[in-house]
Amino acid sequence: MLVLALGLVSCGYSPKSPNSLLAAQNGSSGDTASPLADEATVLQVFLPGGGSIPFTLRQLRVLPQATLDVPGGQLSGPPLEEILQATGVGDYRTVTLVGKESVRLSSLDVSPQVILRLTSQGTLDLAGANIPHADWVRDVHEIYVH
Repeated sequence: MLVLALGLVSCGYSPKSPNSLLAAQNGSSGDTASPLADEATVLQVFLPGGGSIPFTLRQLRVLPQATLDVPGGQLSGPPLEEILQATGVGDYRTVTLVGKESVRLSSLDVSPQVILRLTSQGTLDLAGANIPHADWVRDVHEIYVH
């Protein structure tokens, strides 16, 4: 099920476990015209102490979604904190997002208003209400949790 917020997401949603997220990818969605691109890994989250968890577009779409109002329109996608919770990450100090550029965010910067926008090209862009526009990252494909 796709959950889409009509405004900014509040902190009152429940995280999914890594197993339920992975099960969502393998379960039947009832959509017979699902493109193969939905099954390709678009994001790799590297966990503290080693190991990583891949995400497909389908997995990212089943996470709760947030919509940010920005000058010129709206941006939608899963909040970064939802992605981190889906990996089972508990406490962390910083995260580094790598794409065309990279940015390091402290755990205090990560909120429901920091999203990975799902673009029409099937890529992810970091956007956030509390992050200066100059620090937004296009084509995010890796997240390192520290």
